[in-house]
Amino acid sequence: MRVEGKRVLASDGPLFGFSGERKEVEGGVGLHVRLGGVSRNCRFVIVDAPSSYNAIFGRPLISAFRCVPSSYHQCLKFNNGGVQVRIRGDPKMARQCYVTAVNTVSWMEEAEELEREMAEQEGVEEEEISLREAMEVAEEMAEAEELGEISPEEAIEVVDEEEQRQEESLEEAMEVDEVGGEELEFEQEEARVSWERSGLEPAEEVVEMEVLTRAGEAQRIRISGGLSLEDQERMRACIQSNVDIFAWSAADMPGIDADVACHRLNLDPRARPIRQKMRAIATKLEAPIREEVKKLLDAGFISEIQYPGWISNVVMVKKGGGKWRMCIDFSLLNKSCPKDCYPLPRIDALVDSAVGFSLMSFLDAFSGYHQIRMHPPDVKDVSFITREGCFSYKMMPFGLKNAGATYQRMMDRIFRDQRGRNLEVYVDDLMVKSKCVVSHLRDLEETFATLRKFKMRLNPLKCVFGASRGKFLGHLLTPAGVEPNPDKVKAILDLESPRDAKEVQRLAGKLAGLSRFLSRSGDRCSSFFKVLRGNQAFEWTAECEETFQGLKRQLSQAPLLQSPKEGEDLALYLGVGGEAVSSVLVREEGKKQLPVYYVSRILKKAELRYPILEKLAYALVISARKLRPYFQAHSIRVITDHTLRKVLEGVEHSGRLAKWSIELSEFDISFVPRLSIKAQAVADFLADYVTEAEAEEPKPQEAWKMVVDGASGRHSLGGGVVLISPQGVTIEQAVTFHFPVTNNQAEYEAVIAGLRLAKELEIQDVEAFTDSMVVASQIRGEFEAREPTLARYLSKVRTIIGCFRSFSIQHVPREESMAADRLAKFGPRGGGTLTELFRPAIEEGELMEVNRRSSWMDPLVTFLTTGELSEEVKDAKSFRHKAAHYLMLEGSLHRKMLSGLLARCVTEEEVPRILEEVHSGECGSHSGGRTLEARVIRQGYFWRTIRRDTAEFARRCRKCQVHAPLQLLPAQRLRSITAPWPFAIWGMDLVGPFPPASGQRRHGLPQAIVTDNGPQFASEEFISFCTQLGIDLRFASVHHPRSNGQVEAANKVIVNLLKKKVENLKGNWVEQLPSVLWALRTTPNTATGETPFKLSHGCEAVLPVEFEVRSPRVTAAGEGSEAWRLENEEGLRLSDKKK
Repeated sequence: MRVEGKRVLASDGPLFGFSGERKEVEGGVGLHVRLGGVSRNCRFVIVDAPSSYNAIFGRPLISAFRCVPSSYHQCLKFNNGGVQVRIRGDPKMARQCYVTAVNTVSWMEEAEELEREMAEQEGVEEEEISLREAMEVAEEMAEAEELGEISPEEAIEVVDEEEQRQEESLEEAMEVDEVGGEELEFEQEEARVSWERSGLEPAEEVVEMEVLTRAGEAQRIRISGGLSLEDQERMRACIQSNVDIFAWSAADMPGIDADVACHRLNLDPRARPIRQKMRAIATKLEAPIREEVKKLLDAGFISEIQYPGWISNVVMVKKGGGKWRMCIDFSLLNKSCPKDCYPLPRIDALVDSAVGFSLMSFLDAFSGYHQIRMHPPDVKDVSFITREGCFSYKMMPFGLKNAGATYQRMMDRIFRDQRGRNLEVYVDDLMVKSKCVVSHLRDLEETFATLRKFKMRLNPLKCVFGASRGKFLGHLLTPAGVEPNPDKVKAILDLESPRDAKEVQRLAGKLAGLSRFLSRSGDRCSSFFKVLRGNQAFEWTAECEETFQGLKRQLSQAPLLQSPKEGEDLALYLGVGGEAVSSVLVREEGKKQLPVYYVSRILKKAELRYPILEKLAYALVISARKLRPYFQAHSIRVITDHTLRKVLEGVEHSGRLAKWSIELSEFDISFVPRLSIKAQAVADFLADYVTEAEAEEPKPQEAWKMVVDGASGRHSLGGGVVLISPQGVTIEQAVTFHFPVTNNQAEYEAVIAGLRLAKELEIQDVEAFTDSMVVASQIRGEFEAREPTLARYLSKVRTIIGCFRSFSIQHVPREESMAADRLAKFGPRGGGTLTELFRPAIEEGELMEVNRRSSWMDPLVTFLTTGELSEEVKDAKSFRHKAAHYLMLEGSLHRKMLSGLLARCVTEEEVPRILEEVHSGECGSHSGGRTLEARVIRQGYFWRTIRRDTAEFARRCRKCQVHAPLQLLPAQRLRSITAPWPFAIWGMDLVGPFPPASGQRRHGLPQAIVTDNGPQFASEEFISFCTQLGIDLRFASVHHPRSNGQVEAANKVIVNLLKKKVENLKGNWVEQLPSVLWALRTTPNTATGETPFKLSHGCEAVLPVEFEVRSPRVTAAGEGSEAWRLENEEGLRLSDKKK
C-alpha cells in the first residue's frame, strides 16, 4: 500500500491465534477507511506472515462502522443516515483467496457454488459498492497523500465528488437550475478560487486604454469596443478621475475598516484547538509554497506566529498551464465554527433584474476576501504550517466556513442604496447597469464614490466598462434577454459519447446549470437513468446516443429567455411525459409568447403511479415551488384543457390533493383553456405530450366519451361510469345503490351519475355508450317510456342533458363496456372512486330561488362556479386567496374551517333566525358573544360578519342584561373535584330559595358527597341518612371554603340561566331546568374548548335550528353520505382521547 515507514507506530504485545499460536506484531498504522460514503480513522496492526489477504477487518473496525459482516455472503451491511448500505466482495477475488487459503483443489466446487449464490443476490435493491473499487480508491488516496498534493480529509471529499455511486446524483442534477447560496460556502473553496473569472466578463470585443496612476505610471484598462470613440474617451476620463479606487498591487489596498466588516470565527468555547503536524510535502512543491508565502508576507496578508491556536496544513491544487495554487485546509477548524445563516442573493432574481439594460460594467474586487480584516483574537486560529514556519492570516482567507456570508453582508451594507436600482452584487462580483451612456457614467461615479468611502479597491485587469453583452453568474446577459453561457454550451457540444457511468454523471452535472433553457429536460434525459440503475454492466444504447445528440441540437438552438415586467400576467403551460412532468412559464408581448423559465422534474417510484390529472396538478405544484418569486409577484394563468381547478377544489379528494390545494391558495392562479400556440418555443415544449396536443389554430373541442353500466342482482347492486377525454385521460367512478332497483332503473341511475360527474368537471360535449338497448332508445326518443318509474327517470335525464352543449347516446355490445361493468359489479374493488346513493335520483326535490336579493356570497359563488371575477371585486389577488377557503357542495357555498369541518354559508336573511334559536331558543344558553360564535360554527353555519353579529346580538339581549351576574369579589382559582369514575363523587351546595314546584326527582347513589359546613348537611339526620346508604360524607375545610368552589360556580351558572329562562314565571323553574341543563351541555366550555355533550358522545348535539336552516351534517345524514358516516364513526372512536 506504499505506506511510509515513519508512519508506522510501535505496538506492544503479540497476536494470538485461535489455537493459541503466537505472532509478534511489527507495529501499527492509522489509515482512513471509507465504506459506502462513511469514513473512519482505524488502526491496523502489521504482522509479517503469509496470507491470502492484504488486510483483515477486525472487531474494532466492525464496531466503528456498526456493520454486520457475513462471510458466507461475502458482504458487509450497515445503516448510513437511514439508507441501508451493502458492501459486496468481488466473487472472483473471493474464490482465488478462498482456494489459496485452503490449498485444496477438491474445494473448488464449493467455492464456485458460493460465487453462484452471491451472483444470484445481486438483484437486491440496495446500495452496493465493489470491494475492489474501494481498494482502488484507497490506493489513489495513498498516492495523493504521499505526494503532498492533497490531505486525507481532502481525499475523502474528492472521492465523494468523483466516485459518486450510480444510483445517485442524476435525478438531483436534473432538478438543480441555479447555483444556490451553498455553493460559495462549502468548507473547501478551492474550486471557487480556481475560477478563471469565466462568470463575469464581456461577450464582445474590448479595447485597452491607458490611464495614469497617482504615481504617474501608465496602466491599462479595458473598455467595450462597441462604444463609439467619443463614448470610449468619456469612459476613460471617468475612470481617470477615479483612478484611486483601483489597486495595481497589494500595496495599493488599504483594507476595509473593521467597523464596516470584520470576520469572526465564533469558535465553540468547548472545542479544544487542534494543532496539526506538518504533512509530508513533495520536493517539487516546496518552491511554489515558498513563493506564495513570500507573496502573502510582502502584501501584509499574513505574519509569522510562534504560539498559534489552531494549525492547519497546506494543500496544493494544480492549475492550468502546470502552475500550482496554495490553499489551506481549514476543515477541522470549520467543524468548530457555527453556521452563519446570512442569505446569499437568488441568482435568478439578479439575472432577471439585469435584463433590458443597454450598458453594463463588470467590476471585480482586488483580492476580494483579503480586503476584510480578521477579528484580532481570531488571528492565532487561522494559522498554517510550512517548512518555513507557522504563519497566521491577518486578513480573511479563502476556505473559512462563513467567509462568503461575511463578504455578502459587507457588500449589502456598502451598496444598500444602489442594489437593484443601478447595481447588482453577488459576493465579490459587481455589475453596474444603465440605459444609456450618460446615465451609465453617472452610475459609475456613484459606485466609485461608494467604493472610495469604504476603502474598497478594484482589480483593473478584471474590470470591463460599457459592455452591451456580458457573462454574469453563468448566464449571458443581452438587452433582449438571457442566453445560456456559451462556454457551458460549448463544453457539452465538445463532449464525446460517455464511455462509463462516471462520464454520464459528469454530463448530468453540466446539464444542471443549463436546465432553465432546456425544454422537457427530464423527459429528454430519462434514458440516462436506464444506464445507471441497477447493477448491470454499463451499456450506452442507441436510445441514449440519440438522446445525447438531441440535447446537443437543442443546446445549439437554445431559446432566448425573457424577464417578466412588473405587474404583467404570466402564462404557464403544463405537460406530463412518460417519466417526468414539465412546465414552461411565458410572458405575452402582443401576439407573441416569449419563454421565461423551463421547469422539469423526473418522477420517483410512487409519483409514476399518479393518475394523469394528479400528475398535472403535481406539475403545477412543482412549478409553484421552483418559480415561487414569479408566482408571488405576478398573476399566473394556467393554460390547460383539463379540469385542474375542479380537481384541486374538490371536497372528496385525496390527502395530497388537499395539501397541494392549500399550498397553491396563496398565489393568484387562474385556469383557462388552451386555444392557439403563438411561439415556436412553446410549440416545441408541447410536442409529444398526449396531455397537451399541439394546435396551431383554434379548433372545436372534441367530445368526451362516457361508458356507463348498471347492475341489479343478489350480490351486486350498483353502477359504473368511465369518462374518457379526447386525449385519452380516463376517470372511473363506482356507484353503490342502497335501495332496490331493477336492471333498467340501475342503468338510468348510472347514466344520471355519469352526467352529474361530467357536469361537475365542466364538460360540454358528451358521447354516451350503454349496453342497455331500452335505455338508449328511450333517451333518443325511439322507444316510449310507458312504465311510470322509467318515465320519471327519462324526464330527469333529459333535464340534465339540457346543461350540455351536445349529447348523444349509443347502444354498444357488453364487450365494449367491460370497464363500466367491472365497476358496477365489484364497486371500489374494481378501481376508481366510490359514490354511495341512499335514495333514487327521481326522489330528489328541485329547489328554485325567486326574487333573491344580492348577497355577500354572490362573488364567491360566481368565481367558484364559472371561474370569472365579478365587477365588485377590486383586489383580485386577495379575493382568489380568500376563495381558496370556500367550495361549492350540492349547489350551496360552504366554508372550510380550520378544524376541518365544513360550515354552510348563510344569507343575511337567515342570520337572525339562527342567532335567536342558538342564543335563546329551546336549547339556547344565553351565552356571550365569543361562546355564541363558537356554538354557531359548531352547528355548521358561517357568514362574513359572524364575530361582530354574535357579539352585538348577545349585547342587545334584554334578559342577559337584566340577569347578568354582579362581580363583587375578585376572581380566584377554581378548585376542581377529581373522581375515579363519572358521578362517583357529588359536590353539593344550597341555592335558592326557589318557589315551590310540583313533582319528585330520583337519582342514583354516589360513592361520596362533598359539601360545605351548612347546618342542612351537618345535621344528624343527614349524616345518618348518608351512613345508611353507604355514602362517604365529606365537609370542606372551614378555613378553605373555596375547596368546594366548583360546585358553587356550576350552581351560579345554572341559577343565572334559570333567571333568564323563567323571568316572571317563578314556579315554572322545574319545567325549564331540563332545557337549561341541555343548553349548558351543548355549549363549548372555555377550559376544554369542547361541549360536554361531545366529550360524552363523540359528536355535537343536533339543535332544532339545523332542521329549519339545514346544516351540512343534517343534509349529509339525510342523504346517507359515506363521508358523513365515516366522520361520525371517527368522532366516536376518538371520544375517549378527547376526554
